[in-house]
Amino acid sequence: MSRRREFIKQLSFGGLGISLASLHSFTSIKGLVPGPNSGKSLRILFQGDSITDGGRWQNSHDWNHLVGQSYPYLISAKIGYDYPARDLQFFNRGISGNTVRDLKARWQKDCLDIKPDVLSILVGINDISKIIHAQPDPSSIESYEKDYREILDQARKANPDLVLVLMDPFVFNLGSTVADFEKYHESLTAYQKVVKRLAVAFKAIHIPLGEKFKQAEKFTSPSHWSWDGIHPMPAGHELIARGWIKAVSKVIGIY
Repeated sequence: MSRRREFIKQLSFGGLGISLASLHSFTSIKGLVPGPNSGKSLRILFQGDSITDGGRWQNSHDWNHLVGQSYPYLISAKIGYDYPARDLQFFNRGISGNTVRDLKARWQKDCLDIKPDVLSILVGINDISKIIHAQPDPSSIESYEKDYREILDQARKANPDLVLVLMDPFVFNLGSTVADFEKYHESLTAYQKVVKRLAVAFKAIHIPLGEKFKQAEKFTSPSHWSWDGIHPMPAGHELIARGWIKAVSKVIGIY
């Protein structure tokens, strides 16, 4: 029980290690990150790959399947319940298997046309996997950074007050990643540095998920957080959701 209590304590604001990429304290977020007034309605967009997708139906208006079963669902459920009087609209445009290059190809329709006030991105594990497994059409880390920077630049130009949330890709030494875990780990370190560098450049909120899951693994096995080494278990999605809310709440005037 003591280990469990210690982990719950680490889910506190400081324990999650969430920070602005500029490394300033959270008390100064509003002065550093562009953001809408707390009273405004907000359009909150989640972008990424299968971890964000969560099995959603891509061409449906059926709310049983619209948001998916991943962390965007948990975030939208909690915030939507706690702030019913605010016009908070949530959009999930994660697509399984996507790389940054794929995001770039659909950026107009699946980002700019939505006109988000808050844009959250988690992408990179498929970029890494394509290289490790010699899959068709891989892109280098240089291309990853170039394409990522380009879509962020387009989004910020479309909305100078856009709140950007950039989350690090992550992996577990489990299931499909075990045989190549050292390669994954080496690549992840480099890709995570890219995400942090972009967060600094665009004054984005940076959430180092790799570090957070590493902390979580101290308290229980990796299989509690992921079922295959890449995709989170429900508890893993809850960890992401809690971290996201803690990171973003003060910027958008909640909690």
